[in-house]
Amino acid sequence: MTRFAIALVATILLVTGCDEQEPVGADGIAGPRKRPVENEPPETHLTLAVPPGEMPDTSRSAKTINWWGEDIDGEVVGYQYRWGRIEADSAGAPADTAWYDGDWNLVPDSLQRWVDTTAEQVDFVLPIRSASATFTLLVRAVDDAGAFDPSPASISFPIINSRPSVTFREGSNPRDYELPDEATFTTFPVRTFVWDVSDPDGAETVEKILYALDPEPGDTAWQELAGTESSVTLFDLEAGEHVFWVKAEDVAGFQSPPVHFPDADGEFDPEVWVVKAPAPGGYLIVDDYRLESGPETTSFYREILDDLYNDGEDGLGEVYSVWTLDLLPYSARDVTETLLMFDRVIWYTYRGTPLLTDAFNSMYSFINTPGKRMLLTTVQVDPGTEGVDEGMLLELASDIEQIALRIYGTIEEDPVYMTPPAGVDLPEIRIGEVINNTTFSLVPTDEENVIYRLDPSTIDPPQYEGEPVVGMRRADKSYTLITLPLHLAVDQADVAQFIENTFAE
Repeated sequence: MTRFAIALVATILLVTGCDEQEPVGADGIAGPRKRPVENEPPETHLTLAVPPGEMPDTSRSAKTINWWGEDIDGEVVGYQYRWGRIEADSAGAPADTAWYDGDWNLVPDSLQRWVDTTAEQVDFVLPIRSASATFTLLVRAVDDAGAFDPSPASISFPIINSRPSVTFREGSNPRDYELPDEATFTTFPVRTFVWDVSDPDGAETVEKILYALDPEPGDTAWQELAGTESSVTLFDLEAGEHVFWVKAEDVAGFQSPPVHFPDADGEFDPEVWVVKAPAPGGYLIVDDYRLESGPETTSFYREILDDLYNDGEDGLGEVYSVWTLDLLPYSARDVTETLLMFDRVIWYTYRGTPLLTDAFNSMYSFINTPGKRMLLTTVQVDPGTEGVDEGMLLELASDIEQIALRIYGTIEEDPVYMTPPAGVDLPEIRIGEVINNTTFSLVPTDEENVIYRLDPSTIDPPQYEGEPVVGMRRADKSYTLITLPLHLAVDQADVAQFIENTFAE
């Protein structure tokens, strides 16, 4: 046996042949076996770091806070956090922390609970209810063994309350340059006001909206709405001048500076808002002809209604109102409610771009209210206009077709007559002025609803083919549509007879 082999055998005998030798562990250390290594809890960190013993600068109550956790022997699977408010003693020095539950209710420390989350970034709006307060946050990480950080990360925030602010919604109030009289804005006894509220502490802190109509200085009897409301509709307004005020109040009782309409000191506000009462007779003329420079068309219809319904000897007085549409109200509800103040409506348009398309929903509500009737006369029924093909204009027809009414010669060469079908007791109406425009004929879904066609054109080439339909009406007379300008009729008495028939019971 060689010297190397003798040494190897001796080493083996030394290691294995001694029963008293301590075992050697997997870590290479001889001795008794150790117990399994216990789980180490995770550590939690906040991203906002401040010097020890100090707090962040005073700031607003809306906070976005980030955190993360580390676990040396496992994995962080979630977090728990809780908020508290640092209370002060009678001398104003910090005394103790009152804890919130997950719904921002202050609870005794024995009932406080942690909120679970897997997020590492959360937005908070701290419930400040005083001019200032200090809030403290604790966050602790939770690992995959269910252990949580025994020393949660914490930070305290001194918070100062910020006042909310209110502004009227852009475009919700008219500007003086949109009105014919820059000093006066006129409505019937309904008006919707719309506003936007902001608060540096978060919209959630706005607790109530306060509004008043014509408040006296120092008046505290303001009407209250929830802080989430952004509009109010005032009904049954008294005739005369008015001013509307609105302000917001947050959870700490801080109020925004009030705003009001109209604001005579504003750069573009009208100086006065005037409410006029509807005429007691229940008739309304809607002037949707903004290109007209004078009152001729309105006067045409006024004279008819005067002759038909005004009778001073019987004490009826003025039975109709006139609504001149310089612009539609911002709120469609105002259009609907204004129309519903009346029983009979004549809505007319002619050249230019009318506003009726934006009023279709309101008009439709009106004509579907029992007892209401509307006469709509317009040449602006272009099916290419957005919304028209599904609007009120096509309710009585399956389609509309463009026709030309440009008079090539004189009125006498090819006079234009609106002629009722056989069996329809309506007057023939002759259009007596050059229209020099295109208009549209209707393709009826039911011939029984046709009340006027054009007589055949007699010149070559003809102004139009055949006998196009230019007038239709619901069987109950609640809705009558004429696609020619009635105010251009040769004989006003014919139009008066037609209107009387339209509005008669």
